[in-house]
Amino acid sequence: MGDVADVGARMLVISDGDPLSAEATAERLGRAFFDLRHAVTRTYPGLSECLARAAGRSGRVVLADMSDNSGDGAPGDSTYVLDAILERGDRDVAVGMIFDPGAVAIARDAGEGTTLSLRIGGKLEAASGQPLDVTAEVKAVRENCSQHLGSAREPMGTAVWLALPGRVDVVLNDVRVQVYHPEVFTQLGIDLRSKRLIAVKSLFHFYTAFAALASEIIFCATPGRLNCNFETLTYTRRSIPLWPFDADPWADA
Repeated sequence: MGDVADVGARMLVISDGDPLSAEATAERLGRAFFDLRHAVTRTYPGLSECLARAAGRSGRVVLADMSDNSGDGAPGDSTYVLDAILERGDRDVAVGMIFDPGAVAIARDAGEGTTLSLRIGGKLEAASGQPLDVTAEVKAVRENCSQHLGSAREPMGTAVWLALPGRVDVVLNDVRVQVYHPEVFTQLGIDLRSKRLIAVKSLFHFYTAFAALASEIIFCATPGRLNCNFETLTYTRRSIPLWPFDADPWADA
């Protein structure tokens, strides 16, 4: 849903030399899909609601930070989720991955076992939020990391495990990529079995690999560039009617 003049859905029909039939079929299918708009549109809960819901569960919860999914073009360095977790005082949490090459380099140079003050995330754009100043122990640094996506392996670059107070473990890395697999955490030595909450920057691709770990998976409309509640987004360039901003884009058709 990019902010461009012709943003919106399209229906493509290919016919065998009959453009009028193709046009009529495209309109019929397009209107049928539009009639399903409420059935196929999902509204996701916000961050405060999701963290409160997770806190009330007895099992392990995986929370998807959907709005900072780099696979859709988000910066991957937003700090909203981690900031809220620290503000709430939540414990036994794993958060990853925050894209921050500068902080990765500092932690790598400091070395494993070092405790240092570090400013992480919130650096790439306005939707990234504010950088967080934390005091953390560098528990592990691994170069040339990767994670499985099906049978393939996706590079993660250099990854760092930061241990924050309250048994809050954070993974930083220097290749912008969403979370697909628990290996994001476990290859650094983080024991996800000890975690009550695992927050991942991903949209849907993480689901299969993390489902075995979770008593519940929460898809969260976190603050950020790619909020999945489309009605919250601002479009300044669109030139055609667009639902849900226009009640019925077909009205003038």
